[in-house]
Amino acid sequence: LALLTVQALLARHMPKPAAVITLSPWTDLSLSSPSHTRNRWTELMLSPAELVASVPLVLGPNHHRILRNDSSVSPVFGSFKHFPPMYIVVGGAEILED
Repeated sequence: LALLTVQALLARHMPKPAAVITLSPWTDLSLSSPSHTRNRWTELMLSPAELVASVPLVLGPNHHRILRNDSSVSPVFGSFKHFPPMYIVVGGAEILED
């Protein structure tokens, strides 16, 4: 949500925050990043099944009509040009790593 918010602010030429901090951000609701496959066995924080089950909850009742690789729901597919400094914390064995 933090990344989507900054992307929306920049797209609307509004003031941006001085910095962004995220902890294990879920940036790819399409679940297509390599770490979803590479780290699926670890289940340290979230299992792949939990992520799959969470997509409809995050996107709402019309989730089947929303493209999960749309930058309005998956910030990894959006622009990070002119972004403020970011501090991203994520474990190397998490399915959210990428």
